[in-house]
Amino acid sequence: FPYNRPMLYEFHLTTRPLSEAETHHFARCCAKLGGKAVLIALPHGAHTRQPMLSFVCREPTWAAARQRMARLADALAAQGFATALDAGWIEAA
Repeated sequence: FPYNRPMLYEFHLTTRPLSEAETHHFARCCAKLGGKAVLIALPHGAHTRQPMLSFVCREPTWAAARQRMARLADALAAQGFATALDAGWIEAA
């Protein structure tokens, strides 16, 4: 991966469908981790409501960014929110 310099990265970590009470707990966990909870609503599919953590950070390399994303996924899993899907990308300049 050619991005071996400090850059902003954005991560989305999607978890399983949540009850209303779980959604509130998930939002608190996301805030505690320094991110924000986002609820994506889709018109079709097996899971039309997809809760995810959205997180932006500056890291020195893509490898460091992936490690940060893995630590966030571990922290969510420790609270009962296993990551079902993750995505990370570079912020637009």
